[in-house]
Amino acid sequence: MRSKKRDTGANDSERPRRRRTPEQARHEILQVAKKHLTDEGPDAIRLHAIAREIGVTHQAILRHFRTREDLMAALLRYAGKRLREELAAAVEAPHRGPADVRNFYDAIDRVFRKRGYARLSAWLVLAGRTVHGSGLYRRAAEAINGRREIVAGGGGRPSDLEDTLFSIVLLALVAWGDALVGSATRRAVGLADHELMAQRFRVWLTNLIDEHLFGAGTLAARHQPRHDSKPRRPRAHAAPQI
Repeated sequence: MRSKKRDTGANDSERPRRRRTPEQARHEILQVAKKHLTDEGPDAIRLHAIAREIGVTHQAILRHFRTREDLMAALLRYAGKRLREELAAAVEAPHRGPADVRNFYDAIDRVFRKRGYARLSAWLVLAGRTVHGSGLYRRAAEAINGRREIVAGGGGRPSDLEDTLFSIVLLALVAWGDALVGSATRRAVGLADHELMAQRFRVWLTNLIDEHLFGAGTLAARHQPRHDSKPRRPRAHAAPQI
């Protein structure tokens, strides 16, 4: 009887499993890993934990991803594919001109900061993995530069593709770094550490790049959220100078 009980006792790796195609299994593994990343960060991505959660063996995970690092690299590539699509939608939305820069920054901020991919990419780089992303921002950059050419035709600043690309690099680097050490950096210069201050910084930055790319005359007035110890009368905020 003991032997029978031992033979029929179920554990996490022995519970009934549903059939999956290789593509379905890989997709499900990535979805669970993505949830762990967003909720708890890269350290929470563990092959055994993912196997238990979706009801497969550890060896089944290894058939799709040879190591934990391989899974994390695949997760970053998956995020890159989604980001490319989101960026295309962000800069090709009904909005025109300067709004594209804000939309671009908001899209990469969602991926790097809110979904945890800045931490994931930093983890992979520090682990010695090469993070590929060739052409990830190129389509968005060219779309923004195309709008810049339209503005230039109406008397704005002349379009310069390299200058536009440099501006996009700056936005991407700031979004990535802000997701990792933004709070600490703002505290280091004596700024308050709260979300409203972080939002004000992001608005200031995108306004700055807007003005650089499109000229002050095309910059729509934006509300710059304030947070002070004492209430102040609302006032208009001039466009930042570059």
